Amino acid sequence: MPRFLFILAFILMQTPIVGIVERMIDGDTIQVLIGDRIETVRYIGVDTPETVHPVRGIEPYGLAASAFNRTLVEGRQVRLELDVESRDNRGTGCSRSVANNNYVTNFGNMREQELRDYVRDHLNELIPIHLSSWSWEPAPRKESYDALLELATVSGKFKAACEFVVAPTRAKIARVQERMARIHKGSDHLPLLISDYLSEPLQAFCREAGVPYLDLSGNAWIEHPVLVIHRSSQPPRFPTSKPDRTPFADKASLVLRFLFAEGQTGGVRELARSVGLNPGYVSRIIKAAEELGYVRILRNKSIRLVAPEEVLGDWASIYHWKRNRIRHFTLPKRGGEDSLLTRLKESQNAALTMHAGANLIDKYVDYRGWHIYCRTVHEQTALEKDLALTQVESGAGDVILMQPYYRESAFYGLRFLGGVPVVSDLQLYLDLFHFPVRGQETAERILTMRLRHKIPIHYEDQNGRPDDES
Repeated sequence: MPRFLFILAFILMQTPIVGIVERMIDGDTIQVLIGDRIETVRYIGVDTPETVHPVRGIEPYGLAASAFNRTLVEGRQVRLELDVESRDNRGTGCSRSVANNNYVTNFGNMREQELRDYVRDHLNELIPIHLSSWSWEPAPRKESYDALLELATVSGKFKAACEFVVAPTRAKIARVQERMARIHKGSDHLPLLISDYLSEPLQAFCREAGVPYLDLSGNAWIEHPVLVIHRSSQPPRFPTSKPDRTPFADKASLVLRFLFAEGQTGGVRELARSVGLNPGYVSRIIKAAEELGYVRILRNKSIRLVAPEEVLGDWASIYHWKRNRIRHFTLPKRGGEDSLLTRLKESQNAALTMHAGANLIDKYVDYRGWHIYCRTVHEQTALEKDLALTQVESGAGDVILMQPYYRESAFYGLRFLGGVPVVSDLQLYLDLFHFPVRGQETAERILTMRLRHKIPIHYEDQNGRPDDES
């Protein structure tokens, strides 16, 4: 007997049924891996033309429906909920999304409407105190927030002006903070950011920025005379997924590196020419960066970097200098450092980073060690030979040769200081941020004294539009 999906109702279980879509059968049926079982699931409220029916064969538009279904869910994590009946007359499991949109929802890429619906339907679960009553209504069109939530506890009532943010980043939170400041100034409503999930670093960022928050896992930071909640360290309740494209990948990061240097560019084609990439590829990266709140496309099609310090924070949170391929060496005791600097001045394929590079800009930290990027394996081998380096165990040497994780972009913005090649301030910041010996301290000084002065600052009007579009 074939094994079919058997799901206890979510209302009874109070736990999500989560699985991976293993196979797309047709436009309205999929096979889902749940635990160690593969189960067949048919969508509720959807009836697409057949493609695998033993009698009807392939019906018009059936292949198109199957193709769309494949792009929607194949290979992704989904969360399932039963219909009133758990099986149809063929014994196949029937499911819908928790958000009641009548199709399987990819909670790793939750949409804002699904976030709103879930919070509305499960508020008592998310706020860990007894609520005497509560009401929920969409914000008036003229308001900049998304919804108005009125809560009543034994201590009294208050209203929260809610902003919904899916897949939060520091840049998105910074923009919410700006709008919240206007809300707080114009009314007595408590501004409240509501998100699908806030990691612990993002929770800390919200608290530092004074942004009250609540997420679907129950993490919350709310301070009001009527209600005080401090709750953190709750793991993700739903599966989370990385975006299909990240602007922090090696080749893709050339786009952000250019914008950090220039602030703004005339358009996709101009940007593509500037970084030597295909316009179609650049367009996709810009779209991903725009969704993350990192860039804005203006009415004249020019592209502008926004919230640059928050972008740097997000970037540093996912990059670590140990991603480079690292080997440790010692220099000869006599004349080793002088020979190293002379050799670097002759090189087109090596550059200083970390404290060695930062100290050529200014004497940030007294640190004796040389971190050197080698663009090619051949260059690394040549340096070992020319400088008579001796390989040692990790942590024992004074020369660290690195094959860059960012093979295409680590050398972007390379400059020569006293004739010695040094990576850009941006790359120095990223490399130093997680370095154990006063790395974050030096990174923050580079941000304050170097990067912040180079990044163009743009302002928004009271409606959240760029200053030159008001």
